Amino acid sequence: MRPPPRHTGQRHTWPGSRGAGTRGQVRAPARAVPATPAVPKAELIDVDNVSGLKTLAIHKRITRIGRDPDNDLVIPLETVSGLHALIEYRDGFFLLEDQRSTNRTYLGGEAVASHAPKRLKSGDEIRFNGCAFVFLLEQQLPSGDTGERGESIPPSGEASDP
Repeated sequence: MRPPPRHTGQRHTWPGSRGAGTRGQVRAPARAVPATPAVPKAELIDVDNVSGLKTLAIHKRITRIGRDPDNDLVIPLETVSGLHALIEYRDGFFLLEDQRSTNRTYLGGEAVASHAPKRLKSGDEIRFNGCAFVFLLEQQLPSGDTGERGESIPPSGEASDP
């Protein structure tokens, strides 16, 4: 039979185990989670009053537009697709994106290609099969060079060509 182990009063621990001290260990700094910026105040003015709303406040990151009653802006015309277009606030800009609609989306008189978002500026005219809306920002954002009207924006995560 073995004698019981002798207790010396010292406590042995392995790094990372319970009771281990912090001496010699490097602790990673806590990462701050960046705050999601609020969506700036913007609205769509229904020039032709086809939606039954004079103005639609845009307060969400993605505003869905189309004939389907689940959309944020409902245009109750058979010539407007169920989900016709989106207005998305991304990377500091509002973007207009056609959703493969049958009768297309127009920005300033030019057709918006499906799934090729175009940057919006305050005062831009948007047409959904002839129904006119005007996009307004309470304050034009961001300051500085914002690019050309209707400039194509690459999908999130893709780099643009130099």
